[in-house]
Amino acid sequence: MNDKTKSERKPIVCQYSLKDIIDIIRKSVLLNHISKQSDCEDTINIAKGYTKSVNQLRKARKKCKRMLRTDNAFTGLSRKRIMDITKVCKNKAKHLIDNLCKSGLVNRVEQSVRVFLNYSDFSPKLANSFFRETGMNGYLYRSGSEIRLRCSNKYVYSCDLITFKL
Repeated sequence: MNDKTKSERKPIVCQYSLKDIIDIIRKSVLLNHISKQSDCEDTINIAKGYTKSVNQLRKARKKCKRMLRTDNAFTGLSRKRIMDITKVCKNKAKHLIDNLCKSGLVNRVEQSVRVFLNYSDFSPKLANSFFRETGMNGYLYRSGSEIRLRCSNKYVYSCDLITFKL
């Protein structure tokens, strides 16, 4: 029997630091939120009749009865909401969502809507201050000869790491 002394034992080397583990947990929480948001949006769209299968329609309507009472699903996820979910600062939130997009777990879709405003009266400072005062989301900008409203990015869950069991 050969006993090793404390000095002869090799220490266990950890591959992850505590900071890395916290980032993995934050990514998992964010990925779970995006997954739930995508599932909710899909269910509401199917329940409204955007499907060809009657069985899917029935299942979606039953599931909508169990969900919160809302007529529409949120399609965008703002950086501020990401900050609230993961309890991080603005730059860290940007870094987390960029890593999820680069790894292929989430697809980013940029959203903008055409707004019917007079092009000659448009002033970006005036319009954006109006949005800040009213609490509405997005900002206005010129795109060629039209004015567009830039909304929150839409993130689409594109993997099967998280599944829901009924």
